[in-house]
Amino acid sequence: MDGSGFPAFIAEIWRVHVATHTQITLMPEDATNTAEATAVTAAAYLKSHPFHHESVQRWPVQGDLRVRLSLTAALPPADVTSSIQAIVLGDGELRGQVLFLWPHNRGGDIAHVLIGGRQDPGETHHQTAVREVAEETGWLVTPLHMVGFRHFHHLEPWRAESDRPYLDFIQPVYAARAVAHRPNLAIPADLTLAGFLPVAEAIASTESGQRPLLLAAIQANETDERSRAQASVA
Repeated sequence: MDGSGFPAFIAEIWRVHVATHTQITLMPEDATNTAEATAVTAAAYLKSHPFHHESVQRWPVQGDLRVRLSLTAALPPADVTSSIQAIVLGDGELRGQVLFLWPHNRGGDIAHVLIGGRQDPGETHHQTAVREVAEETGWLVTPLHMVGFRHFHHLEPWRAESDRPYLDFIQPVYAARAVAHRPNLAIPADLTLAGFLPVAEAIASTESGQRPLLLAAIQANETDERSRAQASVA
């Protein structure tokens, strides 16, 4: 309960409403209970993983969202997990490069090296990453491990048409190694213009506050390379 006598969760929704002058669509009781439960599990997880960057994005359905980036290999709770994202590093002839999505302009957002989407029923995080990267770019990859996440917090009232957890949802980010280009795996409707870019150029094209997530993926790939090299001579 807050000082007004209302549950803190309801008070927060009302505060956002007053601040934005946006008409509230009341949440159904089951959606309210789910939102309260996800808020609790998200808070416990986020408390353990400080963020290193914060920004605000506007999405067509959800409206304004606060976005925070954090580094960790600890998986987020399933009930607040949204899309699974991958940062794809090159191997062999593409060693020292990163798969970069070609935006209309390089605004510096870390999203330019994030490829992914939501899990299909029964998929693991790794399976989702493999499928999504293949469908969107035609590249077959091997996920390495989670290096961090993007945390999205709604700044506007709940909307019935939204398909994301409310108030918070989290996108785990994995480092992944490119294995082979398989254009037949791509889905034309999902295909995204992308190509490999030297790591130094990708870093320079990413806003400094958001670079730690990219650097963590690069480090994970380098560690994997050393492990594979040691295994080959053992």
